[in-house]
Amino acid sequence: MGVKPVPRGLLLCSVRFSVRVPLKYVACFSYASNMRRLSAIFHDQPETPLERAVYWTEYVLRHGGAPHLRSVAVDLPLYQYLLLDVGLVLLLLLGTVLAALVLLTRLLWRVVRNKSKQKQQ
Repeated sequence: MGVKPVPRGLLLCSVRFSVRVPLKYVACFSYASNMRRLSAIFHDQPETPLERAVYWTEYVLRHGGAPHLRSVAVDLPLYQYLLLDVGLVLLLLLGTVLAALVLLTRLLWRVVRNKSKQKQQ
């Protein structure tokens, strides 16, 4: 179990590749300027996160739990929340279309087969 030296050319190629790829993105002016712009947008807030948390806590206490902010989905039955009713309708529609296609194919096959039998006679 000895350590084998890495050929110089392979090592240089690996180092160049690993350095070049990340620097391509960091050194790119448009990427850096876009990140500065997005950072400025994110940090442009009228209050700190702590002040915002205090405000919303006080808001909920002032309005008795703020039931008007509660999601309507809480009151839905589970089958509606999971959209099982919509899925069932779509599944029935798909089944109806497939059944109609199968019946139509069988009908057309019989018509074509009967015409070919009549030509043979």
